[in-house]
Amino acid sequence: RAGWSATAETDVLLKRQPPEISLDVNKDKESMHITLEDLGENQLAFWWAKFFAEDGHPITVVEGESMPATVVLDLSQDNLAQGVECILVAQDIYGNRTRQNIKNLGQLISDADQEEILQETEWVEEF
Repeated sequence: RAGWSATAETDVLLKRQPPEISLDVNKDKESMHITLEDLGENQLAFWWAKFFAEDGHPITVVEGESMPATVVLDLSQDNLAQGVECILVAQDIYGNRTRQNIKNLGQLISDADQEEILQETEWVEEF
């Protein structure tokens, strides 16, 4: 060893903001459409989402490297009538990670779809 030492200084940009993921859920009689969208300013490195029936049975796993993405779940199965649970994980290129546990995706159904369902229910009652 020669005993030499050196130092260097530089400015760095530290981005600690985790990715923001938006979920838009639409439902019709036989299927549920989940649209995932990245609202953050940093590019995503990867994301994955696992969907479970309310009894804990796995439905599907989807993954990708970019958004927006759409997932379609078939609700004609008996075990999906109760509810659908979701675990969503996304990481950006800086290593910031976000994780969302959603116990019931039915709570995220857009207001327009809920009004549509209510109108149909009211019509059937009047019939």
